[in-house]
Amino acid sequence: MYDHYYKILDLKPGATQEDIKQAFRKKALLYHPDRNPAEDAQTSFVAAYEAYEILTSVAQNRQFHDVHAKFREKRNNKEYYDYLRDIRRRAREQSQMKYEKWREQHEAYKKSGIYDALLVLNMFSRYVLVIVAVGMIIIPIYLSFTVDAYIFFAMMFFWIIGISSLVYIYSNRKHFFKKQAFYYKNPREFWKGIQYVSKRNDQDCYYCKGYAADARPYKHSMLKVSDIKLSNSGPLLHNVNYRRKYHELNIPRGKKALIMHRTTSMIKILAIIVSLVILDLDSILWRAVIGGIIGGIVSTILLFVTRTRSNHTWLLTPVILTKLIIILVVLFFLSTFLEGNVYTSEFLPAFMIILLFLLDILVEPLLSLLLGKNDRRPLIHQPSPFREYYEKGYRNYLDIPIWTIIYPLFRWLF
Repeated sequence: MYDHYYKILDLKPGATQEDIKQAFRKKALLYHPDRNPAEDAQTSFVAAYEAYEILTSVAQNRQFHDVHAKFREKRNNKEYYDYLRDIRRRAREQSQMKYEKWREQHEAYKKSGIYDALLVLNMFSRYVLVIVAVGMIIIPIYLSFTVDAYIFFAMMFFWIIGISSLVYIYSNRKHFFKKQAFYYKNPREFWKGIQYVSKRNDQDCYYCKGYAADARPYKHSMLKVSDIKLSNSGPLLHNVNYRRKYHELNIPRGKKALIMHRTTSMIKILAIIVSLVILDLDSILWRAVIGGIIGGIVSTILLFVTRTRSNHTWLLTPVILTKLIIILVVLFFLSTFLEGNVYTSEFLPAFMIILLFLLDILVEPLLSLLLGKNDRRPLIHQPSPFREYYEKGYRNYLDIPIWTIIYPLFRWLF
């Protein structure tokens, strides 16, 4: 019944959900607009997505099979074919809609400059890999001659990795060193492109008073959970599906604010990296924490001096601040400060993992009980679109254990 869908994805009937996902990814890469300029690439992409939608439904939902079996048992198959036709129509509509949305998002992603920056990083990392692979071969040989011959056997593992890496690079040399086309042709176009997006210069920049909103707006996605569906297919086969509504906010921003926001992000990232490398502390975690504190203080001073509002004040909610204080307090009590150094307890990793789950299980419900809807609302005044969607029940991120810690940290850095 689904044979043609399996053929589209080059799969055998009965393939697992993971096999279906991997096959769809291969097809999506094959018909990617940047890789396949053929006119029928979009049609093939849509067909692959339709097959993916139906086959994943088959793999996930037993009810899907039951409905088809019920229809097939009937003598008159008209209802069955109408049902299947409706599925195909909805799959095509959804795949077409998602394809167009993906094209828009991909174009915006390229214009943001991240695409070109990652291309440079990718090319640089490939050449670094060659140097590292050669070093892993030469260094054991050099040390075996200069220090002790037994070192060569002790470092045999590195030697094997280096040779394997060079063999892989040589066998894929045509694609490994192939230069890909940049979206921006020169640095001047790149700099203009990442700054100028909005044509509505009559708007005022929210982050810098007296400046026009002539640069890329600050984008922030908010979501609202409309329904939670629980399914149980047997022991240890539980599934939770969140039905969500998303809305993307575009906060007007000028060139000055854009430059300051990107500068502060770089300051925070560099502060953490430098602290990890330079600080002579036994605990790597404390190095990262100190780097984050230094980066936060320096970036705050820079924004204050340049009279620029931060684009991350929406993170200052009672829930996030309470979690941060608890984590720092636990880290402090599980650390030993001795002679200018910091040593952490061997139980710290286990405590932190348990703490990440307990924070969501205990702290969030308690704050929600005490503060109501205000537990996730920023303590600092936000633009009117933020306030409007907070009133509608939208939130900044989905409340999933660990994700509620990782996502705010990621957004604070970037």
